[in-house]
Amino acid sequence: MDATKYFSLDSVINGKKHQTSGCFFRQCVVDDFCEIVKIQEKIVEDLVHTQNEDLFIPTGNSEIKMLLGRDDVFFVGVQAPDGLCAYSCTFFGLQEYELGCHFDDKKVATFDTVVVLPGYRGNKLQKRLQEISEIEAKKRCCDIIAATVSLDNLHSRSNMIENGYVELKTISYEIRRKKIERLVVYKDLCV
Repeated sequence: MDATKYFSLDSVINGKKHQTSGCFFRQCVVDDFCEIVKIQEKIVEDLVHTQNEDLFIPTGNSEIKMLLGRDDVFFVGVQAPDGLCAYSCTFFGLQEYELGCHFDDKKVATFDTVVVLPGYRGNKLQKRLQEISEIEAKKRCCDIIAATVSLDNLHSRSNMIENGYVELKTISYEIRRKKIERLVVYKDLCV
C-alpha cells in the first residue's frame, strides 16, 4: 500500500497520537471501495436486526465509488489489522450534499457520514474522525462544519453534542419515497 495516503497523526491532532486496538487513521482512496461497501452492508444488516433501520441511510455503491475519487470529498478510514473498521465522509462545496443553506454567508463543510462497525464502538472513533475532518475543514478555510443526525440515534446525537456541536433545527426531506427527519448540528470552527 502507498504510504502517502496515511496520516501522520502526530501532526494531525495537536501532536497527540491516537491508536485504538492496533488501529490507525488514513485517507481512503478508490481502492478502498469494496471495503467501504462491506462496512456499509454490515451496518445496514445490524440496524435491521437490532434497531431502527432509518438511523442510517446508505449511500449507493456507484455514488461511493464516484465520491472516493473527488478532491472536494474527504474520506477518512480507520484501519484495523484485518481491514477498515470505520470511516467518515466530509463534503466541501458539493451542492447536492451541502448544509450551507442553513448558514448565511458562511463557508460550510458537511460532515455527512460516520460509520463504526459494532465491535469497534466505544473507542471514541467517531470523535477522532470528527476531529480529523474538522482540521481538514479549517485547512480549507471553512467557518462551520455541519452534520445531520437521526433524532432516534441517541448515541450519535450525544456524541455530536459532547464533541462541541450545537443543535440548529430539525429538517425533513424525502429519500426513496420515504420521509426522513434529521437534526442539523454544527460547530463553529472560527472560535
